[in-house]
Amino acid sequence: MKKNLIFLTLLITLALTFSSCINREKSNDEDNLVTSEVTFDYSGTLSGSFSSDSVYVAVDDLGASGLWILSVNSVQSLPQVYNFGFTAIGIDFPGCLNIDQTNIYGQSYFDAGNNQLFLSSVNEAGGNITVEEFIEQEYIAGSFAFTLIDSASQDTLYIINGLFHAAIDSSLYITP
Repeated sequence: MKKNLIFLTLLITLALTFSSCINREKSNDEDNLVTSEVTFDYSGTLSGSFSSDSVYVAVDDLGASGLWILSVNSVQSLPQVYNFGFTAIGIDFPGCLNIDQTNIYGQSYFDAGNNQLFLSSVNEAGGNITVEEFIEQEYIAGSFAFTLIDSASQDTLYIINGLFHAAIDSSLYITP
């Protein structure tokens, strides 16, 4: 069941990433260039900081006022390749979504390589995603914190001080 849920979440994330609502790092507006960035600190089994301007943000309307799908994925390539992302389905903008292993509407992952995949869908894992600023078709920003667990080893990773911000390319945005 959990593998199906993880697969479904990753499938939704990929679908949003390759749909027409993708933001690819910078706005096309020459006067208002905003770079995208995801940053956070992590501790537990691994420790360090993550900072990436290689960020893919997908935003889509669920057809109901105030309910959106948000997917943020990023890659840090130095000192080694790390992948991080989260998806929130049915989040308000601005607003907050708490996630844990029972919430199918939100997921987070941190792929540390070396067969270490930390997930929010494992027992005692979870966290929250908060959208603090949203200008439709222009900009989104917020914060996050997670406790993620490697399902194979049961190792724990704590993600704190998480921030994201991204320009939304209006030419690629799905108008609700």
